[in-house]
Amino acid sequence: MIEVVRAAGHCVPRKEIVRALKLAGKKHGPGTVAKALADLTASGELVNPKDKKGYRPAEWRRPQTPSLFD
Repeated sequence: MIEVVRAAGHCVPRKEIVRALKLAGKKHGPGTVAKALADLTASGELVNPKDKKGYRPAEWRRPQTPSLFD
């Protein structure tokens, strides 16, 4: 699952992860994938901010927006 997110190179929504696993021939249903994503998020390996963009590895850092006052 983490490999799918890293291979994408961008934030990946759950539906895209399920689709990629299905294309790879994995026999996991959407419920199993959702549970695994929740476990990976709880352990800190993946993050899913509330920005509606999807899951990404925890080590990916978003660039900081420069301050208008600097």
